[in-house]
Amino acid sequence: LLTYDLSGRLAPFHLQVVTQLAPGSPEDGFTGFLVGAGEGLLDHRSAALIHHLGGRGGGILGVIETTGQGALRLRDMAEEAQGAEYPPLRGQVEVVPTEVRLDYHQMALNLSGIPQDDGRYTLRLSVWAYHAGDLLGAIELEDVPAERLRGGIALVSDPGGQVAARHSFHTLTVGGEKLDHHPERSFGPVAGTLHTLSGGILKLSAQFAPLGDALLPRTEDAPRPRMAATLEYRPSGTETWTQAGPPLAIAPPEYLTVWRIEGWDDTRDHEARVLFTDEDGTEYTYDLSIPKDPADEDIISAAGITGQSLIGMGPSQGAPDTGEGEAVVGRWRPANVWFPFRDSVEALLNQDIDIIFFTGDQIYESRPTWRGGDPFPATDYLNKWLLWHWAFQDITRQIPAVCQPDDHDVYQGNIWGWGGRLNLTGANWHGGYLKSPHFVNMVQRSQTAHLPDPYDPEPALTGITHYYTGLEYGGVDFAILEDRKFKTPSQVTDPDEQVLLGERQLQFLEEWARGPSDFKVAVSQTGYATMHVTFEGELPQDPDSGGFPKVGRDRAVRAFSEAGAFVLCGDQHLGTFVRLGVDEPSDGPYQLCVPALANFFWRWWYPDVEGQDRAPGQPEHLGEFVDAYGNYLRMIAVANPEREDLLDQRLRARNVIPIEEAELGYGDTVRTCQGDGYGILRMNKAEGLLTVECWPHNADPADPSAQFPGWPAVLESW
Repeated sequence: LLTYDLSGRLAPFHLQVVTQLAPGSPEDGFTGFLVGAGEGLLDHRSAALIHHLGGRGGGILGVIETTGQGALRLRDMAEEAQGAEYPPLRGQVEVVPTEVRLDYHQMALNLSGIPQDDGRYTLRLSVWAYHAGDLLGAIELEDVPAERLRGGIALVSDPGGQVAARHSFHTLTVGGEKLDHHPERSFGPVAGTLHTLSGGILKLSAQFAPLGDALLPRTEDAPRPRMAATLEYRPSGTETWTQAGPPLAIAPPEYLTVWRIEGWDDTRDHEARVLFTDEDGTEYTYDLSIPKDPADEDIISAAGITGQSLIGMGPSQGAPDTGEGEAVVGRWRPANVWFPFRDSVEALLNQDIDIIFFTGDQIYESRPTWRGGDPFPATDYLNKWLLWHWAFQDITRQIPAVCQPDDHDVYQGNIWGWGGRLNLTGANWHGGYLKSPHFVNMVQRSQTAHLPDPYDPEPALTGITHYYTGLEYGGVDFAILEDRKFKTPSQVTDPDEQVLLGERQLQFLEEWARGPSDFKVAVSQTGYATMHVTFEGELPQDPDSGGFPKVGRDRAVRAFSEAGAFVLCGDQHLGTFVRLGVDEPSDGPYQLCVPALANFFWRWWYPDVEGQDRAPGQPEHLGEFVDAYGNYLRMIAVANPEREDLLDQRLRARNVIPIEEAELGYGDTVRTCQGDGYGILRMNKAEGLLTVECWPHNADPADPSAQFPGWPAVLESW
């Protein structure tokens, strides 16, 4: 329930919902309320993720068990759980014995919070026959701490065992002075918009939540109506709206609409709005702004973001075992729930950004839900993609944004796309795409339909489409690349057949290089060398990096050099600023690989060899290196995780911390990995300077010294 939550006031509250076993459902599981979700420490959007496994901040369940004669229970969702266990809260007393006929009868379930004189609460849970009004059972629990009853309110349906019970709800009502009302927190039906402006052409997509078109009315005499959306716009400061063509249909599986408007006046700021009328006549408006092309500005700033994991320890992942002196990070605390990245969004809105690039892993297939075996997980993807829009809509409704899907966006750990082949073995390192081409196209359309028209309209093998293209904005030419789709896997050993960017994409880069702008940036999913090491400090062969295959890598880096381009990329989870080399050290372009914004897979650069050709006083991990594929790179700056003492725990480190830190509250409020953040390029066209910045996820933009050590860096030529 997004528009109400439980405040910190010591005051009463009351909830009621009508619930029942769904028709055909077995008698199992439970149904009812979750209260105190997040205990007031989580953003309301973070609290809305809480489900499945308990953990600190998880709240209290007030439910009726739908088995046998039924039983009322107050259960604890705040216990760190290895499995789906919700222990009963101690001290609850049966006031009226519970006896319910569960054969799909409707029950009115009530939960009341009554303040006690000592600042605690009594919880009263009761169930009534919805139609007859008879009291069927009641329990009470005294001495509930007030801090447990702050935060979100939700409905829960637990499936029980393997039989998977299902429950339905209607007529939810809430009341009481403890409740705060937040009507502005409602979400949907428009989840968000994305737009780009290039060469006088505006392209804008609007993402809708699933709209239940199965519920649309149909008659014998009239065709079934379609749900549709309209885009209107006007120059800022004017009164007359212009409609962008006829309404556009909204259809599954993407629930997406896309507008393309030629002859856009890019010298003026515009207001715009997406209009939608629901089947019941309710009208919805989603407002946004489209700034003018800042081509006449001396400085153009572009931000880069990658790797937006929603959560560290997932809702389906049991709490890890702890050793002596260790504690588990709270599952439903800000230290572990990073969505909706509020500190980063607020910082970026204060960074004077002209355009933002999301270079991949906008979603992770295992967070917060997992549908790994489904060849077409459209609904699961849409759930995650809606969460992404929910997090970033304050940015994307006013700043042009580019998205490039990467491996996790299409439900793969890594991708060697091999020209768009379909993977036949189930092992991604054998090359090709694991999921249906229709699913891959759905992901690409939802994330890239608003980009300038693709350079290559012909699909790849199996019908997977292309989106690589050029974008002219702010007097800068950006090349938006796909560095996974054509990449050959390791079993292709003939150098003449080893491909990275593909022939057509390299042809695009050649034409792009001849463009009129002196300022060029190639935006790629990943970096063109392996820029991380093992815990022992060894430089590994990582074929997921753009350093492999070397033949294709060298062709790509030469193309960037010939264009005079800077390279902006992500994916590697570690922020690095390097100069690449092909034939000799540092003969290639500069590259910024931005860190993961929310990093559940740590990487670091503490090599066991010293960097060569370092400036006096520079750390040993800077300077010239050769990666395990023979690629030259000069490490100029790196945002290594500060917690080097935890690196030997590898992935476990995001969930386990020293107990003395947990006692200080770090396990509730402070992320374990301190390498999370984003990057910014500030291009001073008037002076020919480029400033490279790298910021921690929660740093104050007003404090330049708050950047990672070694940043900012200034290039006088690039």
